[in-house]
Amino acid sequence: MPVEQREKELENEYHLQMTEELRKDVGGLCNYSDAMLMLGRKEGIEIGQQQGAVMQLIRSVRKGKYTVEEAAEEAGMTVKAFKEEMKLQAQSQLN
Repeated sequence: MPVEQREKELENEYHLQMTEELRKDVGGLCNYSDAMLMLGRKEGIEIGQQQGAVMQLIRSVRKGKYTVEEAAEEAGMTVKAFKEEMKLQAQSQLN
């Protein structure tokens, strides 16, 4: 399948914005499974980075550097969701 067709289908089917970096990656792919694997890895990295940032904010709250409200705002979360993350982290440390 031509690269242009792959790009259009990734934009239309998966609502991906084709950046120059993504275009370079897609150009070298053989099939959709390669594309999905690549996108899954990128999404996984982004999720890991977001989780790491939230974990750092939780540590900062526990050290008294931020209030829960400040940390939740910094994380782009509601206070309720941030508190839930704090609770989940505490539980995981017990296990």
